[in-house]
Amino acid sequence: MLNYSVAEIRKKSIITFSAPEGETLTPGKDYYIITFPCDLYGGYRLSIYKGRDVAAYFGVHQKIQVAEFITPQDLVESDLEFADIDAPFVEDERPNLDALTKSMLVAYQQSPTDGNKQALMEQMGVKYDKVVARKKAKLRQLEREAKTPDLVAEMQDIVDEVVENRDIRLEQQFWRLVDPRVDDNPNDLWLVLRGSSAKNAYVAYAPVTNKEYAMYDTGFTYPQGQENYPVVNISYSEAMAYCEWLGSKDEQHAYRLPTEEEWILAAGHMPKDVKMNSDYVEKGLTAVDAYAETTGACGGIDFWGNSWEWTSTQNTAGLYIVKGGSWDSSRDACRSEYSDDVRDASGKYTNVGFRVVRVDL
Repeated sequence: MLNYSVAEIRKKSIITFSAPEGETLTPGKDYYIITFPCDLYGGYRLSIYKGRDVAAYFGVHQKIQVAEFITPQDLVESDLEFADIDAPFVEDERPNLDALTKSMLVAYQQSPTDGNKQALMEQMGVKYDKVVARKKAKLRQLEREAKTPDLVAEMQDIVDEVVENRDIRLEQQFWRLVDPRVDDNPNDLWLVLRGSSAKNAYVAYAPVTNKEYAMYDTGFTYPQGQENYPVVNISYSEAMAYCEWLGSKDEQHAYRLPTEEEWILAAGHMPKDVKMNSDYVEKGLTAVDAYAETTGACGGIDFWGNSWEWTSTQNTAGLYIVKGGSWDSSRDACRSEYSDDVRDASGKYTNVGFRVVRVDL
């Protein structure tokens, strides 16, 4: 039997237990956990210790009663990431596929039946719900400790979004995961837009730059030295006209703005500690490759911060949704799932640019 203890009162949602160095964790055999009178927030968090190392584990999908002995039903030891006990916990927003998910993916690829899809979706749902549990735990921590209500409200919006749009996000993740395409020309600046229902859709590596736009509009001017900055002050119709110009030179492809869903598929989830030009960390726009170490799910750059990007998706009022935030946006507004910012199609905005999608004719 392993040792267990309750963490300090202010972290009552956290149950801890330790294991001797090198011991293999086998649920129901090597350890049991007893719950204590604590608020579990729809799940529970375990801090698992091995010597000087600790791994965080978030449990979901298990009804628990106070003082009941339990064994985590979805704990996979190989999924645990141990780090030094003094190291800060950093959530991995893009975890690698575990062995079980990989095997289910292979099964679906070999036999794409409804049953195999359902099994894979359910496994992906377990992973998704663990992320939700992390965010709920962070929200409760902020409610106890945050000195400003803005932080709590921001985290509440995030939690509400991931809960409300669970099925949509899982469907997007599924189609991105099972998309079998490989880049037909890895040396160009077009990347596979995995999960898109459009015909062989690709997305641009970066937003359209001043230099690129000036090749279309010969009367367009921009400040010296800013040829690699994202082009802004471009209306929706002007962005569409640029896309049509690209198409006029290519008999095999059509070019257009991404839908909101395609933009999210290309960007993927914004990592928590992402480096980007937002929240006034810079004094204005930067080159699209200024934060090139930060990439979206497709491998492209400059998805978050710097300049908003037009999409072809309208809200109920007929305004167009813009994505990704800008240099003067909060980090919360830069999140891929954030859909509250819209613009009028006829407007030209100093912090709104665009990115292009290419599809086969």
